[in-house]
Amino acid sequence: MLTIIRERLELLVAAAGLLMFWMIQQFSENQMPVWAAPIVLVLAGVYVSIILWKPIRLPEKDSQPLSWGAVLKAGRVTLPVVVISAGINILVSLISPSESNPSLIWFFVYLILLVGLGSAGLAAERSLEADLFPVLRSLEFRWIIYVLVAALFLTFTQLFVDNLFDDLFTRIGLAFGDSHVDPGSAAREFEARSPLVLLLKMLIGAGIFEELLFRVGIMTLVWSLTRRWKLGLLVSAVLFGFYHITPFSGMETYLAAPVSAVLSSFTVGLFTGLVYRYRGFTAVVLMHSLGNWVMIMLFAG
Repeated sequence: MLTIIRERLELLVAAAGLLMFWMIQQFSENQMPVWAAPIVLVLAGVYVSIILWKPIRLPEKDSQPLSWGAVLKAGRVTLPVVVISAGINILVSLISPSESNPSLIWFFVYLILLVGLGSAGLAAERSLEADLFPVLRSLEFRWIIYVLVAALFLTFTQLFVDNLFDDLFTRIGLAFGDSHVDPGSAAREFEARSPLVLLLKMLIGAGIFEELLFRVGIMTLVWSLTRRWKLGLLVSAVLFGFYHITPFSGMETYLAAPVSAVLSSFTVGLFTGLVYRYRGFTAVVLMHSLGNWVMIMLFAG
């Protein structure tokens, strides 16, 4: 009985996600469209049905040794992905500019880190028994449906967790010298973009790029080298927190409140790392992208 309950604890994600969706509807200044509620309820039914039907676990695979040859081989995958994604990102930035674009020098350094660490992390993932790319490797229909639906409720759950700690982190930041920053100021740096263009921007920048660097690159590499995934989770979350006050993130608003920015980003890094550990790369990319997009849409309208 305890095993059945433990395997279905993900029902709490559905509950937290629905609660956060209700809170957004009740208290947000920018209301969601009227058709959003019935769609979310239907998707919640699908999500709960999948969880109750059969527990979702990452499949296992045969591990391969981590070597320089494996890293170079992985580079054949990461290099074209990064180059194509960067090209789309640059094109979107030219068509729909915003105040949040980093300088080209920092952007190219970032791309080099992405290819290097991303390739090392992808090779490291192949040395693990857990398959962290279940959707991309198998294209199993059940996993595809699960990831698409779960990403939405994981997004709302992440927003729920952020909301719980937001005031605390703000007060800690003010105590350590942070300036008082309007909560929506970071989101409004993106408000010049249309919703669809913004979603594409988030899918590439927050989803593919940041998850490739911090979860695939850093977390998986530390996990593989030390055989301790929790250490990889902690290291990647800490670096993810400090990343948001560097020129790589392009978020100048965070520089006015660096302490609270690091703390909140660290919490997000822990949450996304856990999703990556237990649900894989595709789930965390979609969740991270949707999370940023929903926050911007709510604050910037």
